[in-house]
Amino acid sequence: MGGVRTTPLPSQAVCYETNIRQSLAHKIHKRPHVAYYPSRRVVDKQRQGFIGSQQQLQHQLLVRGANNEQQPSTTGRQLDDDFSIISSDGKWRVRKIQKNDPKEIQRVVSLQADGFHTGHPVPLIDGFLKTSFKAEVLSEMQKKLKYNPEDKFISLIVEANEDLMPESSNNGSTGVLGVVEVSYIDEKEVLSSLDPGTPGVVYIASMTVSEQVRRKGAAKALLEGAIAVTKAWNEDICVLHVYQDNTPAIHLYHACGFETIFADAAWWARVAVRPRLLMKKTV
Repeated sequence: MGGVRTTPLPSQAVCYETNIRQSLAHKIHKRPHVAYYPSRRVVDKQRQGFIGSQQQLQHQLLVRGANNEQQPSTTGRQLDDDFSIISSDGKWRVRKIQKNDPKEIQRVVSLQADGFHTGHPVPLIDGFLKTSFKAEVLSEMQKKLKYNPEDKFISLIVEANEDLMPESSNNGSTGVLGVVEVSYIDEKEVLSSLDPGTPGVVYIASMTVSEQVRRKGAAKALLEGAIAVTKAWNEDICVLHVYQDNTPAIHLYHACGFETIFADAAWWARVAVRPRLLMKKTV
């Protein structure tokens, strides 16, 4: 899950995770309505002729839709429809995304596209690549929201708590200002770093916030929301990935109680793959 951009473009989002789940795998494997988790290995996606990202992710199947219907909860740990929390500093409200609100979904997709799109130096080409990437993110988001049970996948958004931040309505800091995805996974590459016999773990991914609220606590609020989901699911730990060179994000995770449990070898950087840390928090 890491990298805050070192040179973010104006009006773009800042991503705190290493990747965003891509929608291309279901086209390759011809599996309809699936959600995937990224594994550790990444390669240059552009070499494969794909549009919209510089990395192709290996994936593990999480949930496959059947008969075009959402899969039922298998654990009974559904979240309330009005699930939300107020951040510890009182400035932010974190809640579930409204699945039936197209405008909200579009805003979330725009934030993720801004945060995870890798810019091209030629503006015309960059605009085309970003538009294509945004369409992929939208397609994948729609599938994940429609076909995954809420005890396996949830998307959280952060917005200003206007009761304590009335000035936010005057400076444009309103509406959806960030997003994070929380999933329950059983990926072996992650579980191998946990206690033997661990059947699955809560995985935090694809977190990004708007530039206008950077360094104002919105990202921390999203983490607090993800931790609240972990507790609501009756799980003891949650994990995430972060790039080793993403010092600001690592500081944030440490401040929120995460500890490093696995580190990629430093030599990965020599083969153009940014090494990551796997971090864990016990709740």
